Amino acid sequence: MRKNVASQTVSFQAISTTDGSDVTTGTPTVYYTIDGGTQGTGAGTSAHEGNGQWSYVPAQAETNGDHVAFTQVLTGAVSQTVNVWPVSFDPTTADLGLENVSAADVNAQCDTAITDAALATAAALATVDTVVDGIQTDLSNATDGLGAIKTAVDSRMAEASINTTAGAIDNVTLVATTTTNTDMRGTDNAATEAKQDIIDGIVDDILVDTGTTLPASIAALTEPAGIVKNAGCDNFEFPMVLTSDHYTAATSKTVTGEMSIDGAAFVSTNGTIAEVSDGVYQIDMTAADTNGDKITYKFSATDCDDTIISVITRS
Repeated sequence: MRKNVASQTVSFQAISTTDGSDVTTGTPTVYYTIDGGTQGTGAGTSAHEGNGQWSYVPAQAETNGDHVAFTQVLTGAVSQTVNVWPVSFDPTTADLGLENVSAADVNAQCDTAITDAALATAAALATVDTVVDGIQTDLSNATDGLGAIKTAVDSRMAEASINTTAGAIDNVTLVATTTTNTDMRGTDNAATEAKQDIIDGIVDDILVDTGTTLPASIAALTEPAGIVKNAGCDNFEFPMVLTSDHYTAATSKTVTGEMSIDGAAFVSTNGTIAEVSDGVYQIDMTAADTNGDKITYKFSATDCDDTIISVITRS
């Protein structure tokens, strides 16, 4: 069903309260509840289509909600509630409207995104180049760089009487060794570490800047209607009728719920059940109440017929 759109149809099956036959005559009254609000009397039109099937064309305002429950009451027939979840888009339109986005529009958006990413990358690389140049300058200066390191090493070697030219240490006799590679690494000075942190941050920015996303002109798809598996579902409505005649609305009842998930045995539902009005009740289902592909709900109360509803969930 479309949201806030006129000239749509909801169908009910009228079943006799006495012998289960089709009810084909009478004047139905249809009530509606929008998003769990106060129940109102429908202003639309009803017609018998044949074999007990009745069609109801609701007024446009009666479809203006995310969840609408229509309840048909007909003398001599079991009351029936139909739950619908109206959508804002036209489900009959192929690709949910994406056919209106031309290839030229997509190409233009992609070209713009690629160009912006390339410009951002070039600017970031220029910044990296500037920073690297600065590091090279810092390393070569005599106060805080390689020059300073060399001066400090020369001073320590002189103190230890190490002759770097002759490869000897005073008063020490060198012996043969099997070690042919004695790579050593000193402690990085603070300036070098700071520049490395700057480079790391710039590289992270480049990775973010070059990420490509879909153009904003392509609208996000709207999820289909229905109960989502393993997710809460509020204001799920259902009718209760008296056992005495099988059609009179049962009001002010304490209703309990059970469920059979994917063919398993019935267990109690978890959600809170409350009366809306005129024998229509609602349950705020928890995620555990919807955690299955095919679920049958059974609602019971004293002096009332059981109401049984089966649903197929979606992902």
